[in-house]
Amino acid sequence: MINKVLITAQIEPDSFKKEVRKKLMTGGAFLKLEEGLSAEQVTALYERFAPEATGYNISGNVLRELLSSPNISDSLKEKIEGRLHG
Repeated sequence: MINKVLITAQIEPDSFKKEVRKKLMTGGAFLKLEEGLSAEQVTALYERFAPEATGYNISGNVLRELLSSPNISDSLKEKIEGRLHG
């Protein structure tokens, strides 16, 4: 069974990564951004996950999900894309 792991405004990187790894070992997981996050919450999530984000690790996948937020600023999109592809 594939599990959905919700990215909420309150998540912290260490506990979130632990939860995702646990779900991956029990059949798989996909990340989903909580609906209704404000621009400030999206930015706060970026600031928490960006330091460890590379390629396709869990933190990088969180940043990719942030790109789907309707409340993301153009400057934050550029930062994320630069972080993931730079």
